[in-house]
Amino acid sequence: MAGRRDWAIGFLERIIEAYPNEPAARYELAFLLQESKRLLDACIQAEAAHRLAPDAFRFGLHFGHMLAANGAWAEADQVLRKVKAGNDAETAELLSIIDFARYLQETPRAKAVYLTRKLRDKYYWMNATEVADAMARVVEEGRPFSLIRLGDGDGAHFSAGPEDEAKYPHLHRRVRKQHTEFLLGVDNDPEFTGYTAVTKTLMRHVKEADILGISYSSWIEHEYDISSPVTITCLMNTNRHFYENERVAGLTLCDQIIHAQLHQDRLIEAVMRKIKSLTVISCLEGLPARISEMFGIDDIDLIKIPSETYAPHLYGEKHLNISKHFPHAFWPTVEQLSKPHNGRVFLIAAGTFGKYYATIIKRHGGIAFDLGSLVDGWMKLASRPGYAEQFA
Repeated sequence: MAGRRDWAIGFLERIIEAYPNEPAARYELAFLLQESKRLLDACIQAEAAHRLAPDAFRFGLHFGHMLAANGAWAEADQVLRKVKAGNDAETAELLSIIDFARYLQETPRAKAVYLTRKLRDKYYWMNATEVADAMARVVEEGRPFSLIRLGDGDGAHFSAGPEDEAKYPHLHRRVRKQHTEFLLGVDNDPEFTGYTAVTKTLMRHVKEADILGISYSSWIEHEYDISSPVTITCLMNTNRHFYENERVAGLTLCDQIIHAQLHQDRLIEAVMRKIKSLTVISCLEGLPARISEMFGIDDIDLIKIPSETYAPHLYGEKHLNISKHFPHAFWPTVEQLSKPHNGRVFLIAAGTFGKYYATIIKRHGGIAFDLGSLVDGWMKLASRPGYAEQFA
C-alpha cells in the first residue's frame, strides 16, 4: 500500500510540475501526503489548492483541517468559518471538522498518549503471556469468563462524558453516523430498528469483561500522525472514558491487538488444544472444520451470522450470507445464547455485536473469547492487510 501511495505522490507531483495551477491535483496530493504522515507538506498543498479555487468546499475544508493538524488553531478557525457549504451533508461535515479542530487543540497527541499511559497505573495491563495463561486457566476450570476487544468503531458508542458530548456534538454525531452506515449500510434507520438504543448499552456490557483490549499508545500516535477525525475520536472516547471515570472493579486491560499477539507469540495454540468443546460465532461456514483440523477439536458447532456491509472483500464467497446482522440475526442470536452454557467455550468473530454476545455468554456460565478477525487469517481471507499470510 505504501509503495503504491509513494508512486501516486510522485505521479501527482509530476502533474503539478507540468500544470502548477491545477487545484485538483494539489488537493489529491494533499490527501496522499496526509496519509503518509507528512502533515506539513499536506497543509502546503491544501493551501495551494484552496488559493487556486477559494470557493471549492472540499479544498477549503481540507485546508482548515490540515491547519488544525499542524497546530495552527487560529488560522484553522479563520479558514473554516469562511467555508461555504452547499447542502445539509456538507454543513454537517463542516461543523464536524470545526469541532475536530477544537478537539485537537484541547486533546493534542501528547495529551492523548499521556492519558493512555496513565491507564496502566489505574488498571493492571496484561501482556500476551498473561492473557494466554488466564485463558488456559478458565478453560481448565470451566468458569464464566469473557475476553473482549474494543476497536475504533466500538469507540464510536463510548462517551467521555456529557461535557465532552456537549462540546463536540457535530463530531460525535458524524462519528456515530459513519460507523452505523459502515456497519449496517446507508439504508438502515438506527432509531427505527432499535440499533441506537442497543449501542447505548455497549459501555455497560463490556465493563462485565474479565479482560478488555483497548487502543494502545502507538495506535493512537499513528492516528494523530495522519489526523484521522473519526478514528482519533473513537479511540479516545474509550480511553478517556476509562481514565476519567471510576475504576471498574475486577477489570483487567490489555492491548486491543491481543488476538494478533497471541498468534505471533505462538501462545494461542496451547490454549486452543485445551478446549474439548467449542461453539464458533462467525459468518464463515468452513471455520469449524478448519479449527478442528488445526487444533484437534472434535466437538465444534457454528452459530452462523451474516456478513456485514463493511466486508465487501468477502462478497461472493459461497459461505457468506449478506443479509443484515441487525436486527434480523442479532436478537435470535441473543436468545440462542441466553441459556446455561456450563463452561462451554465460545470463539467470537462478530464485530461490534460480538461484544454483546460475549457478555451474554459469560452471564450464562460460558467462556467467551472475542478473537475477531484472527479467524479470517485462519481461513486465509484477507480481511486485513497481511492476514491471509500472517495468521494462516
